[in-house]
Amino acid sequence: MKKPGIKALIFFALFWSAITLLFDVVMVKDALARLASLGFQPVPCVIIESEVERHDDGEGTSYEAKIRFSYTVNGQTYEGDKVYAGTKSSGGSRRAHKLVSIYAAGVQTNAYVKPGEPGQAVLRRGFRGNELFLALFMTPFNLIMLGLWGWILHAWHTTKHPPVAGGAKIVETKDGKRVRLPSTPPVLAAAIALGAVCFVSIFVVGFTKGEHAPLPYIGAVWGMAIGTAGWAYWWRRRRVASGREDLLLHSDGKRISLPQTLGRDMAATIHCADIAGLDTHLEFDSYQRPSRFIPTLVMRDGQRLQLARWSDEAQAESFTDWLRRELQLPPPKRGDTKAG
Repeated sequence: MKKPGIKALIFFALFWSAITLLFDVVMVKDALARLASLGFQPVPCVIIESEVERHDDGEGTSYEAKIRFSYTVNGQTYEGDKVYAGTKSSGGSRRAHKLVSIYAAGVQTNAYVKPGEPGQAVLRRGFRGNELFLALFMTPFNLIMLGLWGWILHAWHTTKHPPVAGGAKIVETKDGKRVRLPSTPPVLAAAIALGAVCFVSIFVVGFTKGEHAPLPYIGAVWGMAIGTAGWAYWWRRRRVASGREDLLLHSDGKRISLPQTLGRDMAATIHCADIAGLDTHLEFDSYQRPSRFIPTLVMRDGQRLQLARWSDEAQAESFTDWLRRELQLPPPKRGDTKAG
């Protein structure tokens, strides 16, 4: 990636990270507060006010259960207004009315007081489904943030230290040189699967149970998301390890086996004598800018056999130059790069 491109990506990553981390900090802070509330001590209390407040703004209507309760610690009376520890939040009408019906004015129940701070109390200890729902909501944004910084670090490193053969891993085996071409790494496959399931689940949970879905329900959704990510990692790792996506330069120097990618479902071995040249095929984005660089074998019978896709032009050229030397092919003629 060229320097202007890296700078633009860094600027976008900083903007994205600032917003994402702001929400992350609030989410983690609330989660820690609710975790700490598990150690709060129970004391008798009485509900002195309980009603549903409606809030209208330009984005819609929300409802909040406004509940106040009084309790006594060491002979001194205190008042509290939090159902859960952490930030008070509004929600749907159904949940607000349900809380008000449970904690109606005059009801005697237990409050939970923070040890050493009798003025800090809540009506319920621990977690609710909302924390896991928020984590579900933020997961795709966090994965994009991590992916952006990973891409930036990789681009910066390859700019400072250009890899051999465009970064393709080359392994000497008894069969010849096995070249591991760019493909989806297992970790990336797992991240994509996790992000996709979380993104879809946000809408499924939102329409079926709402953001205040029960903890077991959200826990089951998280189990499905993590299980899918684990399966994606295992599947990609197994496929990469199988060597089906590798380019093999046979030890006899006369044959190469093409990777089972880019539409090839079966192994294909060709003779080097049938190769006329090697150029780069271009794919363009919606703005007609080159977005993919595909080293392509040009056969003497006119066939064009694509090998792999690179998003970085310099890496694609590095691999093409390396493979051209390995196959002892003539240097490209001016204008050999093909658009598609």
